[in-house]
Amino acid sequence: MEPFQSLRSSAGAASPDLLEAYERVDWAATAVGPPSTWSPALVVAVRLVLATPIPSVLFWGDERTYFYNDAIAAVIGDRHPAVLGQPAEASFPESWSRVGPLITDVLEHGRPAWLEDSLVPVERDGRVAEHWYSYAYSPVRDLDGTIVAVHGVSIETTRQVLAQRQLRLLNALGSATAGAQSLLTLRVAALGMLRNELPSMEVVDVRMPAPVTEPAAPGTRSVVPVAGAVEEADAEGAAVPGADRWWTRPDAIRPGHGIVAWEPKEDAEVPAGAVPLAALGPAAWLHGQTILVCRGDSAADEDLGPFLQVVADMLAAAVIRIRGLQGERADAASDRALSLELQAAMLASRHDTPRAEGPRTASRYVPASARQQVGGDWHDTFPLPDGPLVVAIGDVAGHDGRSAAAMGQLRSLVRGIVLAGTRSSSRPSPAQVTELLDQAIAHFEVDAVATFLLAEVVLAERPGGGRGYTIRWANAGHPPPVLLGPDGTAALLDDAGQMLLGIDPETVRSDLEANVPAGSTLLLYTDGLVERRGELLDAGMERLRAAVADQPDLGPDALCDHVLTALGPFEDDDVAILAVRLG
Repeated sequence: MEPFQSLRSSAGAASPDLLEAYERVDWAATAVGPPSTWSPALVVAVRLVLATPIPSVLFWGDERTYFYNDAIAAVIGDRHPAVLGQPAEASFPESWSRVGPLITDVLEHGRPAWLEDSLVPVERDGRVAEHWYSYAYSPVRDLDGTIVAVHGVSIETTRQVLAQRQLRLLNALGSATAGAQSLLTLRVAALGMLRNELPSMEVVDVRMPAPVTEPAAPGTRSVVPVAGAVEEADAEGAAVPGADRWWTRPDAIRPGHGIVAWEPKEDAEVPAGAVPLAALGPAAWLHGQTILVCRGDSAADEDLGPFLQVVADMLAAAVIRIRGLQGERADAASDRALSLELQAAMLASRHDTPRAEGPRTASRYVPASARQQVGGDWHDTFPLPDGPLVVAIGDVAGHDGRSAAAMGQLRSLVRGIVLAGTRSSSRPSPAQVTELLDQAIAHFEVDAVATFLLAEVVLAERPGGGRGYTIRWANAGHPPPVLLGPDGTAALLDDAGQMLLGIDPETVRSDLEANVPAGSTLLLYTDGLVERRGELLDAGMERLRAAVADQPDLGPDALCDHVLTALGPFEDDDVAILAVRLG
């Protein structure tokens, strides 16, 4: 055992427990034989593995005899130390189809291999789960240059990969919920996305309040359950199918937010601190909640639990918007003319006029023809004392007096935040203004969930002379603006958007920036311009882009009229358009 004793004395970062595990292996029964017979190359390679602080492995010879260090021992769980010195293929059958060919290629051809964020199935605690690693394999050569082994190092990137996937899912889900016109459409789209993108979590259902489908007396609402969606309540109004099996945490119940509940799997213990959902109060209140139901302990995962709560909140906000739309259509008021006059007065701006030089603006507001009330679509433009032109557009969920009032509050808050910022040494960027607006919505308890886009347009001298403009903007879930160049090309400034206003006041926003030549036109709009029943929102935005293309000679007024003619009529939603010609 002398060679192995020398290995112990020079192992560097290896722990005593791991070295004892090495000494307990019956090496004579393995493919590499007792340590006293190991070649200098094997001894050096094992020393290198044990002394490496990051996860490190060695596959030796034709049998791929498996050596590893402390960092790997912590990863493979209950398979340590049984797999030490054993053939790797038999020890890791669930992942060998992915890593085995790479190791063989390195052994046979000497080509190092590097993979980034690669999926590797790993069995832990009796079940195979998806994990992602960035890893590298390199050949180990004997003194005569013969390749005798493969040395590998790896870093697990599962959390980073899942975080990226979750962000993409939130963006896609945000687009789908923003375009949904009914609770059924919302539910089908949400379940499809969640079940496809969260294979590790069984999403059972999305329970939603019944839609508003009948007219009601003024000041009331008639709530009619969807057939088959909600069981008939008993005398105490308590029946919600499945609720007796759902569990959640008491601190997850917050007004205006969605609820994440789960059904424990058979024989699974309910986590500490969890309570039956139906035990939190009269069961009838469940009829009015948006509940994301999962199977398994979603709350026990420190990453997935908070993410599912964000998903539930996003769905709850969409439900509020859709129910508001349904209720407003069902309970149309007779004061449409007064509402329109009020809306026009709130949107009017002395800055929305032709100018001799600099940016020129024009706007249009078209109420939906299929209902009797205006909604929360709005826009605004105003110059700042130090030169930039501020451009804003938004859409508050709903189509009644409350949404119009909330629209007026948001418009005033934006102006106040921006103007106050001009008095400070560093004027806030559009992203910072949007963050402050989100915080103000929460602080002043403004009853609004809204999309919003804020931009500032700044005159900028170009290198070598000539004049152009810099557009800096932030987008809170709003449809991307269209940029019409002086050569007639039109493109969507697609930034994938960020979370809507009124959901999470702690949301961190980001600025985007584009440098454009003079003669360009920036067109902002609300989703009613491009949204059509039974059609993806992307199709409507492409139709708008095509209508704007090849129209560089149209002024802002003419461009607004051209777009409304090309894409109208608008039956289901209000439309606001704002065109800014950068002269």
